[in-house]
Amino acid sequence: MVGPFHDKELYYKVNVGGTQTIIANCRKFKVPKLVNSSSPSTRFRGGDVEGLREDQMPIPETFVALYAETKAKAEQLVHKACCDEMLTNSVAPHQVYGPHDSLFLPKLLETAGTGRLRIFAEGKNRISLCYVDNYCHGLMCGADALYKGSPALAKYYVVHDGPPQYFWKILDQAFIAMGFVSLESKFHLPGWLLYGVAYFCSFLTMLTGKKFKLTPFTVKMMTIHRYFSLENSTKDLLYKPLKTFDEAWPETIEWFKINWLPKWKKQGSQDL
Repeated sequence: MVGPFHDKELYYKVNVGGTQTIIANCRKFKVPKLVNSSSPSTRFRGGDVEGLREDQMPIPETFVALYAETKAKAEQLVHKACCDEMLTNSVAPHQVYGPHDSLFLPKLLETAGTGRLRIFAEGKNRISLCYVDNYCHGLMCGADALYKGSPALAKYYVVHDGPPQYFWKILDQAFIAMGFVSLESKFHLPGWLLYGVAYFCSFLTMLTGKKFKLTPFTVKMMTIHRYFSLENSTKDLLYKPLKTFDEAWPETIEWFKINWLPKWKKQGSQDL
């Protein structure tokens, strides 16, 4: 269960309970290998992550979001289950994107298309991104690295496209390609204001149960540096991106321009 807007019960039921069910059935049917799809957010402490390796990012005692907490617990279950009969590890893609993406780009495109989106803070934060094919390739590399005596047993690895990108710059490329007004031409929203509103929204959620899209977690994710080293995944998993960001991002934008934009325009005209 991905995303920051679900209930605690659902996160635990899917991410933790679902993982327990998978492990039990892998044992029942004697599945020899299990690669867990984890998340780099399991290591976030709230501050910038700038080029760190996995061994430099232990699982924290407290988490920035329920999603991260439950993914971390699932990862620990998978690694604890590692044995000669079932070899396990975890592969964590960061900021997955590509054709048919229903989580990352569509929400941002919709908000930008209505003119409501602004750059958060200075807009200079850099992140690692992972094209969907590179994500799948990373999972297969994780499976190939599961053998007796492997350094990858019960370990956690981050995979992505390679060099970090300026988050707001690449988003603006997508917005302009859709024919939307560039965010660079609009005023930025200061960080202090965003956090103030986000904490107020969290307070309202506690009082009313109503969920808001702007939370302290989403502000953090939109403003901090989030990029990681590929050193360990390259060495232990023999991972190398199938496509570079410079190849995959334009292809993704073109797909959304052809497949997403006409539907969004049609929906917008029906709402008028």
